[in-house]
Amino acid sequence: MTCAGNPVYLVPSTEYATQRIRAIYGNGYKGYVPAAGYRKIEFIPDEPGYNKYTRQTSCDAQGNFEFTSVADGYFYVTTAITWSVNYVAQGGALMQYVDVRGGETEKVVLSP
Repeated sequence: MTCAGNPVYLVPSTEYATQRIRAIYGNGYKGYVPAAGYRKIEFIPDEPGYNKYTRQTSCDAQGNFEFTSVADGYFYVTTAITWSVNYVAQGGALMQYVDVRGGETEKVVLSP
């Protein structure tokens, strides 16, 4: 399974984003939350800059995605890989912390 067709988010690592990511995934480096055990955590209201500076793209059919012209800094990459078996959600949400420097290409493989 891949994230084909699903959104992928690039979230700048701010104090607020880090608190939010840790609340959802239990840490700030790499995480997985199973679809069957997912519980929605409300963050209302979001910090004003959180959504403004979060970038979004989509996974292609092979599960690849790309963000271009990313500034140097620390980011969280998040997406979901989900499917159903007998109407029961499978898979889950994935997150990985990345460090972008000097315009380098960073290959990220998100997996549970």
